[in-house]
Amino acid sequence: MKLFACLGFLFCYMTIVANAQLCNGNLGDPIVNITFGAAGSPLPPGATTFEYMGGCPTKGKYTISDFLFGCGDRTWVKMIGDHTGDMHGDYMLVNAESTPGTIYVDTVTGLCSNTTYQFSAWITSVMQVYTCNGTA
Repeated sequence: MKLFACLGFLFCYMTIVANAQLCNGNLGDPIVNITFGAAGSPLPPGATTFEYMGGCPTKGKYTISDFLFGCGDRTWVKMIGDHTGDMHGDYMLVNAESTPGTIYVDTVTGLCSNTTYQFSAWITSVMQVYTCNGTA
């Protein structure tokens, strides 16, 4: 009976802790919206540890583009636009492969203290399902 009571207490305690981590209310409109523009330009120095190149990036490099296909020996998904619906919006494509590094760094200024902020990013793998014998 003591074991059951202890497990019941532990379950209630874990439930309370888990509920405390949930956000309530509306976070409001976006305060900062960082995009990769529409010019296909390299990022500023210090924004990534990867090297810029135009077209399909080779190992350890990245590109900024709005339309690429046939990359990765045709093992990559065709990237034909950004997710926002902007016909000329660019995305960042990184060929990190086994190269460790920082994908993207930026600093946001003008934030208020005692305010909850939420960070979000759109990230996807570009490997086709059949790449690496289906284990990509």
